[in-house]
Amino acid sequence: MELLGSIPTTWDDTRILDGKVSEYILTARKKNNSWFIGGMTNWSARDLTLPLGFLDKEATYKATICQDGINADRYAADYTLNKDIFVKSTDTFPIHLAPGGGIVIRLEKQ
Repeated sequence: MELLGSIPTTWDDTRILDGKVSEYILTARKKNNSWFIGGMTNWSARDLTLPLGFLDKEATYKATICQDGINADRYAADYTLNKDIFVKSTDTFPIHLAPGGGIVIRLEKQ
């Protein structure tokens, strides 16, 4: 709940990073010095690569990631929470979306 409670209601910037109508979407939204990335899919599992080229080129970001767990397609409360992963704009991030699943990522500029 800490991660979800930190998501703002107004934004400075919004970018659609990837998607296909009625299939899946990856969206990044910025508030001050933090980016929030949300993704979801239809009932097909997906493996995507999230490019981080939209981040400030010289900055490092601390990521908090809430993503589908191994049984998320059968049990909605199955998720993993990873904290303190550090990324830069040159990095890419692999994402697995379970059927009907999604992901939330908070990137805090350091």
